[in-house]
Amino acid sequence: MAFQSVRGRQNFPKRLNRKTTIGGYEEGIHWTRRIFHASNGILAWVLFDHGRNKALFQKVVWILLLSLIFLESLRLHSVYINQLASRLFYPIMRKNETKRLSGMGYYLAGILFASYFESPIVFEIAILHLAIGDPVAAIFGLLFCCPKRPHWVLKSGKNVSGLLACWLICMLSTLSYLYLQGMRGLGFWLISILSSLVTALVESCTPTPQYILPFFPSSFFPIGLDDNLLIPLITSIVVHRMLLYLPFDYICSNE
Repeated sequence: MAFQSVRGRQNFPKRLNRKTTIGGYEEGIHWTRRIFHASNGILAWVLFDHGRNKALFQKVVWILLLSLIFLESLRLHSVYINQLASRLFYPIMRKNETKRLSGMGYYLAGILFASYFESPIVFEIAILHLAIGDPVAAIFGLLFCCPKRPHWVLKSGKNVSGLLACWLICMLSTLSYLYLQGMRGLGFWLISILSSLVTALVESCTPTPQYILPFFPSSFFPIGLDDNLLIPLITSIVVHRMLLYLPFDYICSNE
């Protein structure tokens, strides 16, 4: 069954008032999705165990990712499976995800990519930003969205308040993490400030809903740009390069 045939034939649960609901296809804060997002990052952090379980961790994530891709393909090409999935995962799904890949596949791919760097610090900072920065940006972007100031709204549909909140929370969390790792000096400050700024910019510039890449056969398997993938991908590369070249007074190595 062609993917397009799924679109017009589905009867999804009626959307709730965004001011009263805590989840389910809403256009508001979508608290259940934010909590689920953060919880997955924390779980990945714990299971990674500062790189001590890296090989096993990567095997498990690969299995989950490939299984999810297979199930997503079935869902997008079957009206019945798509309806079933929408009812089961209604509290954490966006409405637009009934017609395209969910964010979970991108999330797993981003986690997997970050885990292949040699230093566990790279993975842990990238996942810290993904787990905390992304939902905080969404919450503050919605709470402090001001219709009277259209210049605050970015081309991606997000706004400056979400960008600033993401930058601040990522910077504070990275400063705390690196301090506990025993890191000091110029590099300590630069990694915290610049990597957090990169995360905030990536999150704010990535459009929601996803921009579907035109060079993939979208009618068969629509692949798009998603911040769940781009945040760990770009942040981990930036942190890796900074760890190589920036000076540090002291690093307490427990790798």
